[in-house]
Amino acid sequence: MIAQVMAEKFGERNAGFVMLGFAAVVLLIAVVVGWGAITRWRAASALADWNARSLSNEHAAAREAGAEAAALAPSSAAAILAAADLASSDGYARLEASAGRVRPGDRALVDAALALSQAIRGKDITNTVAGPDEELLRAILHAERGEDTAPIASTEPATGAIARAAASRLARAAWRRGELQPILRAFGTLVLTDPSHKDAQRVRLVLAALDPQYPPAQFQAHANRLAAEAGDLLRACQRLAPERAAAIAVAVPATQRTPEDLRRLLLTSDQPIEKVVEEARRSHDPATNEAIAWRALDAGRPDLAKALAAAAPEASRKDLEKAIAAARGDLAALAELAPERTDLQPVVSHPIAGDGVITFHLATRSGLVPTDAPIVVLDGSPADVRRWDSLVSVPTSGAGFTAAEVRLGGRVLWSGNVAPSGAAP
Repeated sequence: MIAQVMAEKFGERNAGFVMLGFAAVVLLIAVVVGWGAITRWRAASALADWNARSLSNEHAAAREAGAEAAALAPSSAAAILAAADLASSDGYARLEASAGRVRPGDRALVDAALALSQAIRGKDITNTVAGPDEELLRAILHAERGEDTAPIASTEPATGAIARAAASRLARAAWRRGELQPILRAFGTLVLTDPSHKDAQRVRLVLAALDPQYPPAQFQAHANRLAAEAGDLLRACQRLAPERAAAIAVAVPATQRTPEDLRRLLLTSDQPIEKVVEEARRSHDPATNEAIAWRALDAGRPDLAKALAAAAPEASRKDLEKAIAAARGDLAALAELAPERTDLQPVVSHPIAGDGVITFHLATRSGLVPTDAPIVVLDGSPADVRRWDSLVSVPTSGAGFTAAEVRLGGRVLWSGNVAPSGAAP
C-alpha cells in the first residue's frame, strides 16, 4: 500500500530507492540495538564472573573481570565499582573521574565507595555519606590510624562493602591490641558479615579456642584444617585466655607442640599416672619432669616422682627430693637434705625391756614415721624388728643388761644399755 502510493507520487524507480534507504535505516537501528544488548549481556556476564571470583578470593581474576565489565558498561555504577581499586590513590582518582558518568540514582553508591577508599587509606573523609555507613567509615579510619575505636552502636543495615571492610579492619585492630572481649566481638562480626573472608578459617579457630562452650570435636577440626598455622594461633589464644590454656593445648597438632604445650596436656591428662610419667620422661624437658613429679606425689606415687626428680631443674630439685622423702617417710634422706630442720630429725624414745622384748618409739617431732625399718643391734648381733606405726618391738632372750644400738639410714640414733624389766637403768 505504502509502496503503491510512493510509486504514484515519486515514480517507481524513486520509490524503490526510498524504500531501500528506509530498510537500511531500520537494519542499522536493529544492529545498534542488537549490539547494545550483546554488550549489556557481556557486561552482566563479566559482573557475574567478578562476583564469583570475589567470593572465591581469586582477587587477580576478579580484577580482570571487573575491568572488562567497566569497559563494556562505562556508565554502570556496578561495573565501575567492580573495577575500582579502593586501596590506592590512583584507583580513587579513576573512580572519582568515572563518577560523573553514572546515573543520578546510583551516585550515592559511588560516593560511598569514594569515602571507603579514603577511610581505608587513612585519609580524611571528604565525601558525603549518611546513616550507618558514616559510623562504620569513621571506625575504619580510626582503625587504620591506630586509634581506639568504640563499639559500633548502630544496628541499621549498612552498605555491604563498607560493612565487610569495617569488620575486617576492626578485627585486625582488636587482634593487634590483644584485648579479649573486643576480639570476640570483632571476630564474630567478621565471620557473620564476610564468611568467605580470606582469614575466615583462622578467625573461626580463634573463636573456637576462646569459647568454653564450643564443641571440642569441632574445635579440633578447625585446628586440623589450618595444619601448620594452628600452633602459633592457639598459643596466642592461650596468652589471651590463660584460664583456657590447658583446654587449648589439646588442639595443638602433635608436631607443633612445645614443651609447655605437652606439660599442660600431661597435667590435665586423665591417663593412668604411669603413662603420664612415661610421657614426661620421654619429653627430656626438665620443667615437665618437675611438674609431673609433683603430680605423681599428689597421686600418692613417690616412687614415680623419684624417677623424674633427677631430671628436674637443679634449682627446684632439692625441694622436690624433700617432698618425696617426706612422702616415703625416708627420715634419713630428710635429715640429710634439711639438716637445719630439727622437726624432721628422727628421734628414738628410751628403749624399755619387757617380758622377752625391748620396745621403743621411732618418729620425728612432727610425727613422721620412717618407711624403712630401723636396724637394731643387741649385744653386737642384728635383731628381728617388728613395727606397729611408730612402735618398734625387738625380741630378746637376755636376762641382764643388754647393749643396744638403733640405726636408720646408716646413722646411729641411739645406743646404750637396756635394763631388764624391773631393774634400775
